[in-house]
Amino acid sequence: MFPDGEALPTVERVAHKNGIAPYNGDVPVTQNSFAIKDDTKELVKIKEDCVAASQALKIKGLVRIDCREDKNGVFKIFDFNAKPNITGGVRPHRKNQDCLTMIAARAAGLTYRDLLLKMLGTAWTV
Repeated sequence: MFPDGEALPTVERVAHKNGIAPYNGDVPVTQNSFAIKDDTKELVKIKEDCVAASQALKIKGLVRIDCREDKNGVFKIFDFNAKPNITGGVRPHRKNQDCLTMIAARAAGLTYRDLLLKMLGTAWTV
């Protein structure tokens, strides 16, 4: 989520074991996570909630907002990551090393460079 309220596509993590996501040191995130292109009404609602929460917190830079789905299918905000991982699979031997943020950015049509420039565009001073 950017400070202007622009939300990148939702990324879903899969292959949990006993409700716990695999450690990304063992399995690249790109092997157990994917961007969701078609938003359901539940995902539209949680994105709206994330925008409202970001505005209430006066977020000034890129944040990754983690959400969880409860047993009734309702998504709830779980965590705000003010310093999200921005690893991009841009090296020839690390093409599968995108982070969650980059998976979402690529689904939105952004390259790694595009994402970094967009982040720099949110720079502010104290």
